[in-house]
Amino acid sequence: MRRLAATMLIAVPTLLASALIPPHPARTGTQAVTDFLHFESGHVHPIAMTPDGSKLLVVNTADARLSVFDLNGASPVR
Repeated sequence: MRRLAATMLIAVPTLLASALIPPHPARTGTQAVTDFLHFESGHVHPIAMTPDGSKLLVVNTADARLSVFDLNGASPVR
């Protein structure tokens, strides 16, 4: 009982003091990265023409599509 009372005399003031001290922000040993790098490599030929020159192929990465343009007219037609 005496040991419990001695422990309480130390523990209670310590807990009260730690509750009154504001917490400090967490610190890390790693460095913050400001830009995000994808693990995928970029496109080798995002715009390419078919061997016969009649079509233009364009990669639309944001939309996950391949756009095909017909080059036979006066202007490209999708």
